[in-house]
Amino acid sequence: MILYLKNPKGSTRKLLELIHEFGKVAGYKINTQKSTAFLYTNNERAEKEIREAILFTITSRGIKYLGVNLPKETKDLYSENYKPLMNEIKDDTNRWKDIPCSWIGRVNIIKMTILPKAIYRFNAIPFPMTKDIFHRTRTKYFKVCLEAQKTQNRQRHPKKEKWSWRNQAPGLQTILQSNSRQNCMVLAQRQKYGSVEQDRKPRIKPTHLQPTNR
Repeated sequence: MILYLKNPKGSTRKLLELIHEFGKVAGYKINTQKSTAFLYTNNERAEKEIREAILFTITSRGIKYLGVNLPKETKDLYSENYKPLMNEIKDDTNRWKDIPCSWIGRVNIIKMTILPKAIYRFNAIPFPMTKDIFHRTRTKYFKVCLEAQKTQNRQRHPKKEKWSWRNQAPGLQTILQSNSRQNCMVLAQRQKYGSVEQDRKPRIKPTHLQPTNR
């Protein structure tokens, strides 16, 4: 659980009292040793007073909530979240590239490990991404998938050296961007003109199909 307090020096004590009252009914307690506080202030004097007033551990760099690193400045979101993600993907690909597994098995490894991590970061942090991170992720992705097919492709296609599985694989950038934009809202102006069905004239029935009175 994450809470925002405007006046932490005076509000922290009241918050603990309120949580204690609810804890009598629910049976839950706050572990002050595992709870952390993150101060958004540049005043050293005020920060020192807050440190002495509250019981929580105060961090200076940032906090981690649901797998997302929250820094003090929004400009550090990329360096605190996407750079560690790239290091994790690099370590995983280096560990998986030499395992005895088929090409389909390697694709499933990517689907079950790398893609969930990347999709979650894209959904949690609405940050404009550059082509560099897609290129590096795509390179590591194919580094795992193509390791098992190098020898087989050379034996089956000795003259087609330019052909590669790289051109046949799905676009990683398209997958990640589509998942990051699935919750976006589109606001469009209301249509002023009538539909095509309203402007269409009624069709005249052919004469040979019209009923005749005899």
